[in-house]
Amino acid sequence: MEPLRIVRTDEPAGLALIGELDAARHAMLVRALESALAELPPDREFHLDLGGLDFIDLGGIALLGDAAWSRACGAPVVLDRTPPQMRAVLETVGWGTLPGLCFGDPA
Repeated sequence: MEPLRIVRTDEPAGLALIGELDAARHAMLVRALESALAELPPDREFHLDLGGLDFIDLGGIALLGDAAWSRACGAPVVLDRTPPQMRAVLETVGWGTLPGLCFGDPA
């Protein structure tokens, strides 16, 4: 299993997730999300580049939804380079319409 790496991005502001996100790494993601979101004005989009993820469990997907929900009244959490399988799961469960969450750059 490849360890999860979380890299801060400036343009666009957010995080890039690389590797595998499972239950053992949830706390790491929560800390990174809380820190990055606390520093970002609520009117500025927060981008999550998911193109480097090889695996994400349902708990990890839920954490992304929690981040979006926390910004539902501000600028959205934008999921960039979302792997097709993950996007299909999000759309199937209706999270594609979750307030505060949107899909961004597919490339």
